[in-house]
Amino acid sequence: MVPILQYKAFWEYLITIVSGIDRARLAFDLEDFSEIIKEIEADEVVLLAVMPSSDTEATSFDDYEEIDTVYVYLLKKCNPADLTHDEVIAEMAAIQLIMHNVKHKLIELSADHEHQCSNALIGLMKDLMVGTMRTDPEYNLMGCNGYALNFKLKTAGV
Repeated sequence: MVPILQYKAFWEYLITIVSGIDRARLAFDLEDFSEIIKEIEADEVVLLAVMPSSDTEATSFDDYEEIDTVYVYLLKKCNPADLTHDEVIAEMAAIQLIMHNVKHKLIELSADHEHQCSNALIGLMKDLMVGTMRTDPEYNLMGCNGYALNFKLKTAGV
């Protein structure tokens, strides 16, 4: 499983190397998620990382690993009634560019074998399963627009 303190620290680190994100928060569940959304200021772009779940894969009793499923949201609070269709499209395009940069940085970190041992935060992405990355637009999700990204990480077994 992903060590939760390392997971939280990773996302806080990521927003220092990807521009356009104002803060990162860790969400436990849907209720916590909605409470965090209430705290978002207008025009603030927030990265919400949901606590990952994990599945164990084993070929034998001594050969196993865990596959963690990660969900991350880039959201900006808005009131759709205050925006024209073109303004919503422009806002989504701006957040899409930030999400593109997040994905690019995740892939870059997963390939940074030179620094993975010396920086535990980078090491978290060493087993990113790039082919599992999926991005979905989020329109008026609890009063926010943005994008959701989910992917899988291989981690040490139990």
